[in-house]
Amino acid sequence: GRLTQLRTLPLFVVGEGSGAAGIEELTGLNDLQGSLEIQLNSLKNNFSSWVTEVLGGDQNNGSEACNYILKNKQGLESLTLNFSFGSRDRQEKLIESLQPHTNIKELGIIGYRGRRFPKWMGDASYSRLEAINVVGCRDCSCFWQFGKLPSLKRLCLKRLRKERGVMAVVEDSFFPSLEELFLNSLWVLEGLSLGTSRCTFPRLRLLEICTCTSLKYIKLWNLAALRELTIDFCPILEHAELRHLTALRQLTVNECPMFGCPKLYSTWPLRRLLLCHLVKVTLSGCLNCRCLPPPLGQLPNLKELHISKMPEVTHVGSEFHGGGGGGIPFRSLQTLELRDMPRWEEWQDVEEEDGAFPNLQLLRICNCPILRPPKLSPRLLLKLESDFSCSDFAEESSNPAHYRDHKRKRIQ
Repeated sequence: GRLTQLRTLPLFVVGEGSGAAGIEELTGLNDLQGSLEIQLNSLKNNFSSWVTEVLGGDQNNGSEACNYILKNKQGLESLTLNFSFGSRDRQEKLIESLQPHTNIKELGIIGYRGRRFPKWMGDASYSRLEAINVVGCRDCSCFWQFGKLPSLKRLCLKRLRKERGVMAVVEDSFFPSLEELFLNSLWVLEGLSLGTSRCTFPRLRLLEICTCTSLKYIKLWNLAALRELTIDFCPILEHAELRHLTALRQLTVNECPMFGCPKLYSTWPLRRLLLCHLVKVTLSGCLNCRCLPPPLGQLPNLKELHISKMPEVTHVGSEFHGGGGGGIPFRSLQTLELRDMPRWEEWQDVEEEDGAFPNLQLLRICNCPILRPPKLSPRLLLKLESDFSCSDFAEESSNPAHYRDHKRKRIQ
Protein backbone atom coordinates (compact mmCIF):
# COMPACT_ATOMS: atom_id res chain seq x y z
CA GLY A 1 0.00 0.00 0.00
CA ARG A 2 3.01 2.34 0.35
CA LEU A 3 4.02 2.07 -3.33
CA THR A 4 1.76 4.93 -4.28
CA GLN A 5 3.57 5.61 -7.58
CA LEU A 6 3.45 2.00 -8.76
CA ARG A 7 2.23 1.81 -12.37
CA THR A 8 2.23 -1.91 -13.18
CA LEU A 9 0.59 -4.65 -11.10
CA PRO A 10 -0.69 -7.54 -13.26
CA LEU A 11 -1.85 -9.71 -10.31
CA PHE A 12 -2.88 -8.84 -6.76
CA VAL A 13 -3.67 -11.79 -4.48
CA VAL A 14 -5.83 -11.21 -1.43
CA GLY A 15 -5.13 -13.95 1.10
CA GLU A 16 -5.29 -14.69 4.79
CA GLY A 17 -2.70 -14.92 7.50
CA SER A 18 -0.33 -12.47 9.11
CA GLY A 19 1.78 -11.86 6.00
CA ALA A 20 -1.00 -11.83 3.43
CA ALA A 21 -2.16 -8.77 1.51
CA GLY A 22 -5.49 -7.13 2.24
CA ILE A 23 -7.70 -5.62 -0.40
CA GLU A 24 -7.54 -2.22 1.29
CA GLU A 25 -3.86 -2.01 0.30
CA LEU A 26 -4.94 -1.19 -3.25
CA THR A 27 -6.59 2.03 -2.13
CA GLY A 28 -3.62 4.35 -2.57
CA LEU A 29 -2.27 2.83 -5.81
CA ASN A 30 -4.06 5.27 -8.07
CA ASP A 31 -1.29 5.43 -10.70
CA LEU A 32 -1.82 1.83 -11.81
CA GLN A 33 -2.10 1.40 -15.57
CA GLY A 34 -2.83 -1.40 -18.02
CA SER A 35 -4.20 -4.69 -16.65
CA LEU A 36 -5.00 -5.79 -13.12
CA GLU A 37 -6.34 -9.12 -11.86
CA ILE A 38 -7.52 -9.29 -8.26
CA GLN A 39 -7.56 -12.85 -6.96
CA LEU A 40 -9.86 -12.95 -3.95
CA ASN A 41 -8.79 -16.04 -2.03
CA SER A 42 -9.89 -14.83 1.38
CA LEU A 43 -10.89 -11.68 3.21
CA LYS A 44 -11.09 -13.05 6.75
CA ASN A 45 -7.98 -11.62 8.34
CA ASN A 46 -7.22 -8.66 6.13
CA PHE A 47 -10.21 -6.35 6.29
CA SER A 48 -9.91 -2.99 7.82
CA SER A 49 -12.95 -1.81 9.71
CA TRP A 50 -14.44 0.05 6.74
CA VAL A 51 -14.28 -3.04 4.50
CA THR A 52 -15.88 -5.10 7.26
CA GLU A 53 -18.76 -2.65 7.24
CA VAL A 54 -19.45 -3.48 3.59
CA LEU A 55 -19.83 -7.16 4.35
CA GLY A 56 -21.75 -6.99 7.57
CA GLY A 57 -22.09 -3.59 9.18
CA ASP A 58 -23.11 -0.15 7.98
CA GLN A 59 -23.32 -0.82 4.25
CA ASN A 60 -23.81 2.81 3.25
CA ASN A 61 -20.62 4.08 4.87
CA GLY A 62 -18.70 0.95 3.95
CA SER A 63 -19.71 1.05 0.31
CA GLU A 64 -18.75 4.67 -0.05
CA ALA A 65 -15.28 3.99 1.34
CA CYS A 66 -14.78 0.74 -0.53
CA ASN A 67 -15.69 2.33 -3.86
CA TYR A 68 -12.43 4.25 -3.79
CA ILE A 69 -10.37 1.05 -3.97
CA LEU A 70 -10.69 1.02 -7.79
CA LYS A 71 -12.79 3.98 -8.80
CA ASN A 72 -9.92 6.49 -8.75
CA LYS A 73 -7.60 4.37 -10.89
CA GLN A 74 -8.14 6.17 -14.18
CA GLY A 75 -5.22 4.43 -15.94
CA LEU A 76 -6.61 0.90 -15.63
CA GLU A 77 -7.84 -0.48 -18.95
CA SER A 78 -8.40 -4.14 -18.03
CA LEU A 79 -9.77 -5.53 -14.76
CA THR A 80 -10.40 -9.15 -13.72
CA LEU A 81 -12.11 -10.07 -10.45
CA ASN A 82 -11.42 -13.71 -9.57
CA PHE A 83 -13.51 -15.02 -6.66
CA SER A 84 -12.56 -18.17 -4.78
CA PHE A 85 -13.92 -17.46 -1.32
CA GLY A 86 -16.96 -16.53 0.65
CA SER A 87 -20.71 -16.84 0.69
CA ARG A 88 -23.08 -15.57 -1.98
CA ASP A 89 -24.19 -12.57 0.09
CA ARG A 90 -20.63 -11.51 0.89
CA GLN A 91 -19.63 -11.68 -2.77
CA GLU A 92 -22.68 -9.70 -3.90
CA LYS A 93 -21.87 -6.88 -1.49
CA LEU A 94 -18.19 -6.86 -2.37
CA ILE A 95 -18.58 -6.81 -6.17
CA GLU A 96 -21.05 -3.94 -5.94
CA SER A 97 -18.35 -1.94 -4.20
CA LEU A 98 -15.39 -2.89 -6.40
CA GLN A 99 -16.48 -0.48 -9.09
CA PRO A 100 -13.71 0.59 -11.50
CA HIS A 101 -13.27 3.94 -13.20
CA THR A 102 -15.35 4.46 -16.32
CA ASN A 103 -12.16 4.40 -18.45
CA ILE A 104 -12.08 0.60 -18.23
CA LYS A 105 -12.04 -1.23 -21.60
CA GLU A 106 -12.03 -4.93 -20.59
CA LEU A 107 -13.73 -6.61 -17.66
CA GLY A 108 -13.53 -10.22 -16.45
CA ILE A 109 -15.59 -11.87 -13.71
CA ILE A 110 -14.50 -15.37 -12.64
CA GLY A 111 -16.05 -17.69 -10.05
CA TYR A 112 -18.65 -15.20 -8.84
CA ARG A 113 -21.45 -16.93 -6.88
CA GLY A 114 -23.91 -14.06 -6.64
CA ARG A 115 -27.39 -14.20 -8.15
CA ARG A 116 -27.09 -10.86 -9.89
CA PHE A 117 -24.39 -8.68 -11.33
CA PRO A 118 -23.72 -5.24 -9.86
CA LYS A 119 -25.68 -2.35 -11.31
CA TRP A 120 -22.56 -0.59 -12.50
CA MET A 121 -21.81 -3.40 -14.99
CA GLY A 122 -24.76 -2.28 -17.11
CA ASP A 123 -24.31 1.46 -16.64
CA ALA A 124 -24.11 3.39 -19.91
CA SER A 125 -21.46 5.67 -18.37
CA TYR A 126 -18.95 2.90 -19.15
CA SER A 127 -18.74 4.18 -22.69
CA ARG A 128 -15.26 2.71 -23.32
CA LEU A 129 -15.99 -0.83 -22.13
CA GLU A 130 -15.46 -3.10 -25.17
CA ALA A 131 -15.11 -6.65 -23.79
CA ILE A 132 -16.69 -8.65 -20.96
CA ASN A 133 -15.71 -12.21 -19.99
CA VAL A 134 -17.92 -14.04 -17.49
CA VAL A 135 -16.55 -17.45 -16.43
CA GLY A 136 -17.84 -19.90 -13.84
CA CYS A 137 -20.53 -17.62 -12.39
CA ARG A 138 -22.84 -20.54 -11.81
CA ASP A 139 -25.79 -18.86 -10.07
CA CYS A 140 -25.94 -15.60 -11.97
CA SER A 141 -28.18 -14.46 -14.80
CA CYS A 142 -29.42 -11.10 -16.17
CA PHE A 143 -26.64 -10.99 -18.75
CA TRP A 144 -28.71 -8.86 -21.07
CA GLN A 145 -28.23 -5.82 -18.84
CA PHE A 146 -24.92 -5.52 -20.73
CA GLY A 147 -26.96 -4.47 -23.77
CA LYS A 148 -27.00 -0.93 -22.40
CA LEU A 149 -23.22 -0.59 -22.76
CA PRO A 150 -22.75 1.58 -25.86
CA SER A 151 -19.27 0.32 -26.92
CA LEU A 152 -19.40 -3.37 -25.95
CA LYS A 153 -17.92 -5.37 -28.86
CA ARG A 154 -17.12 -8.77 -27.32
CA LEU A 155 -19.13 -10.81 -24.81
CA CYS A 156 -18.05 -14.25 -23.58
CA LEU A 157 -20.23 -16.35 -21.24
CA LYS A 158 -18.61 -19.60 -20.10
CA ARG A 159 -19.35 -22.39 -17.60
CA LEU A 160 -22.69 -21.15 -16.32
CA ARG A 161 -25.49 -23.20 -14.77
CA LYS A 162 -28.26 -20.73 -13.95
CA GLU A 163 -29.90 -20.37 -17.39
CA ARG A 164 -31.95 -23.58 -17.38
CA GLY A 165 -34.82 -22.41 -19.57
CA VAL A 166 -34.74 -20.25 -22.68
CA MET A 167 -32.10 -17.57 -22.98
CA ALA A 168 -33.85 -14.85 -24.94
CA VAL A 169 -33.01 -11.26 -25.71
CA VAL A 170 -35.51 -8.91 -24.15
CA GLU A 171 -36.86 -5.95 -26.07
CA ASP A 172 -34.90 -3.28 -24.20
CA SER A 173 -31.51 -4.97 -24.80
CA PHE A 174 -30.11 -3.48 -27.96
CA PHE A 175 -26.36 -4.30 -27.97
CA PRO A 176 -25.62 -1.52 -30.47
CA SER A 177 -21.90 -2.31 -30.92
CA LEU A 178 -21.57 -6.04 -30.13
CA GLU A 179 -19.52 -7.85 -32.80
CA GLU A 180 -18.57 -11.17 -31.15
CA LEU A 181 -20.69 -13.38 -28.87
CA PHE A 182 -19.31 -16.60 -27.34
CA LEU A 183 -21.60 -18.99 -25.43
CA ASN A 184 -19.51 -21.84 -24.03
CA SER A 185 -20.41 -24.61 -21.57
CA LEU A 186 -23.87 -23.34 -20.65
CA TRP A 187 -24.66 -26.85 -19.48
CA VAL A 188 -28.33 -26.50 -18.49
CA LEU A 189 -29.43 -24.10 -21.23
CA GLU A 190 -32.34 -25.68 -23.14
CA GLY A 191 -33.20 -22.98 -25.68
CA LEU A 192 -31.54 -19.97 -27.28
CA SER A 193 -33.39 -17.15 -29.01
CA LEU A 194 -31.52 -14.16 -30.41
CA GLY A 195 -33.21 -11.45 -32.42
CA THR A 196 -36.80 -10.26 -32.55
CA SER A 197 -38.97 -8.38 -35.02
CA ARG A 198 -36.31 -5.70 -34.93
CA CYS A 199 -32.59 -6.42 -35.00
CA THR A 200 -31.13 -6.43 -31.49
CA PHE A 201 -27.58 -7.11 -32.71
CA PRO A 202 -27.03 -4.75 -35.65
CA ARG A 203 -23.24 -5.36 -35.77
CA LEU A 204 -22.88 -8.97 -34.58
CA ARG A 205 -20.56 -10.73 -37.04
CA LEU A 206 -19.36 -13.79 -35.06
CA LEU A 207 -21.44 -16.19 -32.95
CA GLU A 208 -20.05 -19.36 -31.32
CA ILE A 209 -22.24 -21.80 -29.39
CA CYS A 210 -20.13 -24.57 -27.84
CA THR A 211 -20.64 -27.41 -25.34
CA CYS A 212 -24.24 -26.61 -24.49
CA THR A 213 -25.17 -30.19 -23.65
CA SER A 214 -28.85 -29.54 -22.82
CA LEU A 215 -29.58 -27.24 -25.76
CA LYS A 216 -32.57 -28.45 -27.82
CA TYR A 217 -33.28 -25.56 -30.16
CA ILE A 218 -31.79 -22.37 -31.52
CA LYS A 219 -33.68 -19.44 -33.02
CA LEU A 220 -31.62 -16.79 -34.78
CA TRP A 221 -33.50 -13.97 -36.49
CA ASN A 222 -32.57 -10.68 -38.10
CA LEU A 223 -28.84 -10.86 -37.43
CA ALA A 224 -28.15 -8.85 -40.54
CA ALA A 225 -24.37 -8.50 -39.98
CA LEU A 226 -23.63 -12.10 -38.90
CA ARG A 227 -20.82 -13.57 -41.02
CA GLU A 228 -19.65 -16.62 -39.01
CA LEU A 229 -21.78 -19.10 -37.07
CA THR A 230 -20.30 -22.06 -35.18
CA ILE A 231 -22.33 -24.69 -33.32
CA ASP A 232 -20.06 -27.22 -31.60
CA PHE A 233 -20.92 -30.18 -29.36
CA CYS A 234 -24.60 -29.65 -28.70
CA PRO A 235 -25.52 -33.35 -28.64
CA ILE A 236 -29.31 -33.08 -28.30
CA LEU A 237 -29.89 -30.08 -30.55
CA GLU A 238 -33.05 -30.88 -32.53
CA HIS A 239 -34.16 -27.63 -34.13
CA ALA A 240 -32.39 -24.63 -35.62
CA GLU A 241 -34.42 -21.77 -37.02
CA LEU A 242 -32.26 -19.36 -39.01
CA ARG A 243 -34.01 -16.40 -40.60
CA HIS A 244 -32.77 -13.36 -42.46
CA LEU A 245 -29.08 -14.05 -41.92
CA THR A 246 -28.33 -12.22 -45.12
CA ALA A 247 -24.60 -11.69 -44.48
CA LEU A 248 -23.73 -15.23 -43.30
CA ARG A 249 -20.57 -16.45 -45.03
CA GLN A 250 -19.34 -19.34 -42.87
CA LEU A 251 -21.33 -22.07 -41.12
CA THR A 252 -19.71 -24.75 -38.95
CA VAL A 253 -21.65 -27.53 -37.23
CA ASN A 254 -19.62 -30.08 -35.27
CA GLU A 255 -20.63 -32.98 -33.01
CA CYS A 256 -24.36 -32.24 -33.11
CA PRO A 257 -25.89 -35.66 -33.85
CA MET A 258 -29.43 -34.39 -34.50
CA PHE A 259 -28.36 -31.56 -36.78
CA GLY A 260 -28.82 -32.57 -40.38
CA CYS A 261 -31.64 -35.10 -39.99
CA PRO A 262 -34.71 -34.75 -42.28
CA LYS A 263 -36.69 -33.30 -39.38
CA LEU A 264 -34.33 -30.37 -39.38
CA TYR A 265 -34.24 -29.92 -43.15
CA SER A 266 -37.97 -29.25 -43.18
CA THR A 267 -37.34 -26.16 -41.06
CA TRP A 268 -34.20 -25.08 -42.89
CA PRO A 269 -34.93 -24.25 -46.55
CA LEU A 270 -31.77 -22.42 -47.50
CA ARG A 271 -33.18 -20.16 -50.17
CA ARG A 272 -36.23 -19.04 -48.25
CA LEU A 273 -34.18 -18.26 -45.17
CA LEU A 274 -31.73 -16.17 -47.19
CA LEU A 275 -28.54 -18.15 -46.59
CA CYS A 276 -27.49 -17.90 -50.22
CA HIS A 277 -24.33 -15.92 -49.43
CA LEU A 278 -22.63 -18.83 -47.66
CA VAL A 279 -19.04 -19.29 -48.83
CA LYS A 280 -17.84 -22.07 -46.50
CA VAL A 281 -19.80 -24.89 -44.83
CA THR A 282 -18.33 -27.49 -42.45
CA LEU A 283 -20.51 -30.34 -41.16
CA SER A 284 -18.93 -32.95 -38.90
CA GLY A 285 -20.16 -35.48 -36.38
CA CYS A 286 -23.83 -35.47 -37.37
CA LEU A 287 -24.06 -39.07 -36.22
CA ASN A 288 -27.75 -39.67 -36.96
CA CYS A 289 -27.75 -38.10 -40.41
CA ARG A 290 -28.62 -40.64 -43.14
CA CYS A 291 -28.12 -38.37 -46.15
CA LEU A 292 -26.03 -35.38 -47.10
CA PRO A 293 -27.72 -31.97 -46.98
CA PRO A 294 -29.76 -31.79 -50.20
CA PRO A 295 -29.92 -28.02 -50.81
CA LEU A 296 -26.20 -27.23 -50.66
CA GLY A 297 -25.60 -27.75 -54.37
CA GLN A 298 -27.82 -24.79 -55.17
CA LEU A 299 -25.98 -22.26 -53.02
CA PRO A 300 -24.60 -19.89 -55.66
CA ASN A 301 -21.56 -18.61 -53.72
CA LEU A 302 -20.43 -21.75 -51.89
CA LYS A 303 -16.67 -22.25 -52.39
CA GLU A 304 -15.68 -24.72 -49.64
CA LEU A 305 -17.64 -27.73 -48.39
CA HIS A 306 -16.24 -30.10 -45.76
CA ILE A 307 -18.34 -33.08 -44.61
CA SER A 308 -17.06 -35.76 -42.23
CA LYS A 309 -17.98 -38.24 -39.48
CA MET A 310 -21.41 -39.26 -40.76
CA PRO A 311 -21.51 -43.01 -40.08
CA GLU A 312 -25.14 -43.51 -41.19
CA VAL A 313 -24.71 -42.21 -44.75
CA THR A 314 -24.72 -45.09 -47.26
CA HIS A 315 -25.62 -43.49 -50.61
CA VAL A 316 -25.16 -40.08 -52.20
CA GLY A 317 -27.10 -39.17 -55.32
CA SER A 318 -28.48 -36.31 -57.34
CA GLU A 319 -30.35 -34.90 -54.33
CA PHE A 320 -26.97 -33.81 -52.93
CA HIS A 321 -26.57 -31.54 -55.96
CA GLY A 322 -29.95 -30.01 -55.29
CA GLY A 323 -31.60 -31.97 -58.06
CA GLY A 324 -34.61 -30.21 -59.51
CA GLY A 325 -33.51 -26.87 -58.12
CA GLY A 326 -32.40 -25.49 -61.46
CA GLY A 327 -29.06 -23.97 -62.35
CA ILE A 328 -25.61 -25.53 -62.35
CA PRO A 329 -24.96 -27.62 -59.21
CA PHE A 330 -22.09 -26.35 -57.06
CA ARG A 331 -21.31 -23.73 -59.65
CA SER A 332 -18.84 -21.81 -57.42
CA LEU A 333 -17.43 -24.71 -55.38
CA GLN A 334 -13.63 -24.91 -55.34
CA THR A 335 -12.97 -27.41 -52.52
CA LEU A 336 -15.04 -30.50 -51.68
CA GLU A 337 -13.92 -32.82 -48.88
CA LEU A 338 -15.80 -36.00 -47.94
CA ARG A 339 -14.23 -38.18 -45.26
CA ASP A 340 -14.75 -40.55 -42.34
CA MET A 341 -18.00 -42.14 -43.54
CA PRO A 342 -17.50 -45.87 -42.87
CA ARG A 343 -20.84 -47.05 -44.38
CA TRP A 344 -20.81 -44.96 -47.54
CA GLU A 345 -21.07 -47.37 -50.48
CA GLU A 346 -21.97 -45.40 -53.59
CA TRP A 347 -21.85 -41.94 -55.11
CA GLN A 348 -24.23 -41.83 -58.04
CA ASP A 349 -24.69 -39.21 -60.73
CA VAL A 350 -21.54 -37.30 -59.84
CA GLU A 351 -21.76 -35.26 -63.03
CA GLU A 352 -25.22 -36.17 -64.23
CA GLU A 353 -26.09 -32.49 -64.45
CA ASP A 354 -24.24 -30.94 -67.37
CA GLY A 355 -21.47 -28.66 -66.16
CA ALA A 356 -21.59 -29.62 -62.47
CA PHE A 357 -18.61 -28.54 -60.36
CA PRO A 358 -17.30 -26.18 -63.07
CA ASN A 359 -14.79 -24.44 -60.75
CA LEU A 360 -13.70 -27.34 -58.56
CA GLN A 361 -9.98 -27.25 -57.72
CA LEU A 362 -9.78 -30.01 -55.09
CA LEU A 363 -11.86 -33.14 -54.52
CA ARG A 364 -10.73 -35.02 -51.42
CA ILE A 365 -12.25 -38.39 -50.47
CA CYS A 366 -10.69 -40.44 -47.69
CA ASN A 367 -11.42 -42.95 -44.95
CA CYS A 368 -14.54 -44.23 -46.66
CA PRO A 369 -13.49 -47.90 -46.71
CA ILE A 370 -16.41 -49.49 -48.60
CA LEU A 371 -17.08 -46.72 -51.11
CA ARG A 372 -16.92 -47.92 -54.68
CA PRO A 373 -14.76 -45.47 -56.62
CA PRO A 374 -17.12 -43.04 -58.34
CA LYS A 375 -17.10 -42.65 -62.10
CA LEU A 376 -15.41 -39.33 -62.58
CA SER A 377 -14.78 -37.39 -65.74
CA PRO A 378 -11.15 -36.69 -66.68
CA ARG A 379 -11.64 -33.09 -65.54
CA LEU A 380 -12.66 -34.09 -61.99
CA LEU A 381 -10.17 -36.94 -61.83
CA LEU A 382 -7.34 -34.45 -62.15
CA LYS A 383 -8.62 -32.67 -59.03
CA LEU A 384 -8.87 -35.82 -56.92
CA GLU A 385 -6.97 -36.62 -53.73
CA SER A 386 -8.00 -39.99 -52.33
CA ASP A 387 -6.91 -43.18 -50.65
CA PHE A 388 -8.22 -45.25 -53.58
CA SER A 389 -5.75 -47.21 -55.67
CA CYS A 390 -5.29 -46.56 -59.39
CA SER A 391 -6.57 -50.04 -60.16
CA ASP A 392 -9.83 -49.26 -58.36
CA PHE A 393 -10.59 -46.49 -60.80
CA ALA A 394 -9.50 -48.55 -63.78
CA GLU A 395 -11.84 -51.37 -62.84
CA GLU A 396 -14.82 -49.07 -62.33
CA SER A 397 -14.23 -46.99 -65.43
CA SER A 398 -15.76 -47.69 -68.80
CA ASN A 399 -12.43 -46.60 -70.27
CA PRO A 400 -9.73 -47.99 -67.94
CA ALA A 401 -6.79 -46.92 -70.08
CA HIS A 402 -7.99 -43.33 -70.02
CA TYR A 403 -8.05 -43.29 -66.21
CA ARG A 404 -4.60 -44.83 -65.90
CA ASP A 405 -3.18 -41.93 -67.87
CA HIS A 406 -4.08 -39.45 -65.12
CA LYS A 407 -1.86 -39.06 -62.10
CA ARG A 408 -3.63 -38.84 -58.80
CA LYS A 409 -2.42 -37.53 -55.48
CA ARG A 410 -2.47 -39.99 -52.64
CA ILE A 411 -3.55 -39.29 -49.08
CA GLN A 412 -1.25 -41.12 -46.74
